[in-house]
Amino acid sequence: ITLGNELKPESILDKSATQASGSETEPVINLASARTILNYCRDNNIPVRGHVLVWHSQTPKWFFTEDYTDNGELVSREVMLERMDAYIKSVLEYFDTQYPNLIYAVDVVNEAFDIENGDKNGVRQKDNLWYETVGDDYYYQAFVSARKYAPIYIKLYYNDYGCSDKVDLILNHLSKAKEEGLINGIGMQAHLSTEDDIGHKFVYAVKSFCDAGYELQITELDIGIKDAKTEDANKKQARKYRALFENMQRLQEEGYPITAITV
Repeated sequence: ITLGNELKPESILDKSATQASGSETEPVINLASARTILNYCRDNNIPVRGHVLVWHSQTPKWFFTEDYTDNGELVSREVMLERMDAYIKSVLEYFDTQYPNLIYAVDVVNEAFDIENGDKNGVRQKDNLWYETVGDDYYYQAFVSARKYAPIYIKLYYNDYGCSDKVDLILNHLSKAKEEGLINGIGMQAHLSTEDDIGHKFVYAVKSFCDAGYELQITELDIGIKDAKTEDANKKQARKYRALFENMQRLQEEGYPITAITV
């Protein structure tokens, strides 16, 4: 199971407790919103994919300000790096102590690379307070912290959309983290439609990431129908799902480390 929203920063960062703590660099977390699902998964032996630690979206502004309010001044790079580190440490240690061996992978960083909304190097800049406070290496710094605190059984992932169109961009930016052993895998969000090529282009991206030494997971899989939802459209959608699963099964049998498909 992958939780839809309950492990995103806005769901687990506790504003009032953080304000009351008096600490400039140690935000308080509260995973009450996730507990029902995590308990269910634990009690039924269902592995969980953790989504997500560092993301420009669904992360409250107060987390980045000096007084932990939505109107405060943004903190310095040094302070935000300490907050990032403390926040990641708290979440991963909570997973390990409260739900040992349940979470098999975590999206450390989500959607950090985007030419249209990015800087000259394609690192997402628009509406990204991580970029404004930490800088263009915020995604790398997140993996540095995650590797320090993640237990051995939790794989560390980078997750992104439109991966088929930005294979080189992703590989280039993640190369340093990969060389330093900070990352295990790449999650390819599969928000597809019945008009998408699920053969050559998608398969090329999967093989490219695997050839670069990453585990590969297909994440957030949905294949939408763009036309009227007729019987023919439904059959076309079914053929696309079948093609995707058959391609992934074939690649896995050929030795490519495809370890999950999540819907």
